[in-house]
Amino acid sequence: MKYILFSLKLMSVATLLFLISSCSKDTPLELENEIANSNSWTSDERFEYHHKTQLYATKIGNRLAMIGPYGYTNLYPSEQDVSQETADIKRYAIYFQPSINVKLPISEQFFVGASMQHSTVLFVNSDLPVSTGLSKRLDVRDIDPEFNEMVYIHSHFGESMAINNRNQTLMAYRANGADNYPFMRLLLVDVDPGGGQEGIPTWLNIPATKVIALDDREHYGLDMIMAIEDHFLISSHTRTLLVDSDGNYRQVLDRALVRTFEHNSMLYGFGRDGNFYQSADKGNSWMSSYDVERFLSDVSFSQVGDQLVGYRYGQIWKFNFHDSGYEVEELVNEGLTGNLITSLNEFDDKVYVTTLSGVYHKPKEQFFEVKPKEAE
Repeated sequence: MKYILFSLKLMSVATLLFLISSCSKDTPLELENEIANSNSWTSDERFEYHHKTQLYATKIGNRLAMIGPYGYTNLYPSEQDVSQETADIKRYAIYFQPSINVKLPISEQFFVGASMQHSTVLFVNSDLPVSTGLSKRLDVRDIDPEFNEMVYIHSHFGESMAINNRNQTLMAYRANGADNYPFMRLLLVDVDPGGGQEGIPTWLNIPATKVIALDDREHYGLDMIMAIEDHFLISSHTRTLLVDSDGNYRQVLDRALVRTFEHNSMLYGFGRDGNFYQSADKGNSWMSSYDVERFLSDVSFSQVGDQLVGYRYGQIWKFNFHDSGYEVEELVNEGLTGNLITSLNEFDDKVYVTTLSGVYHKPKEQFFEVKPKEAE
């Protein structure tokens, strides 16, 4: 009996040694998995806790500017030669409460802030947003006493205001007419961002505003607004207008465009009518184009190098649009699954994405890896 018990103990020890040996032999497999996953998106550890949520971002000059529900962030290149007082990231408090449903424009000179539930709009210096005199408050109701409410586009489809290359901002609002019927008007705001000597900015001013009364009550809602050089394109629910820098407007398409983007000097737009349109003259005229998959109207577009990319939820695609059609390939998105991307920008030799649950980046040379197609 003692011999049997001894044999059983010996077998147990041998089994344990075998399991330990097996685990040690599995170590190379774990390393191989790490190598295979090396192209995963990396979470930026500078964005923790409430800073994980970033609503939108834009590359301006030498920095990446971001707005989240808890403030404004300027991100600078990590290799930049900076003084002791300057870090590669700066955060600022802002004087409005950003909404998860609204994107507002950021230019190199200033950004726009508004709650959209009130008539007040802020214009804030994008380099020194908390300095005295570098922001300006505008009450639309002071300009138009018939003001009723601001009109905005859901952030999923684009920005709700636009800034052109003349530092003019175009926005839309509803006003009550003589019969108390609310209809849409536009407000064109000339902004003088100052900009004295480097490091000595001057005060931001608003030298002029212009109310643009649309002559058709069918212009009730807002589908799209964007700046193209010195003019703007805007779509109501029924048609698309071009607004010039003097505040004059004209119809350029008898359809509403729900999303537009620019690539290789061409403008493309998805129509509310389900068609795909393109313009070769910066939006002055449009023609119906080839058929596209309907899901593309739900995709946001950005530029990485000379390549057009699109994103939706946690997925990213590479696109090539041309005269007769387009090609699309899905890119590797490991590490982003389950996130909702709010912006995508090339910056500091990387590609950055902001989401509602973290900021992520990937080296540019790894970004365009195509996702393997699943076997049918």
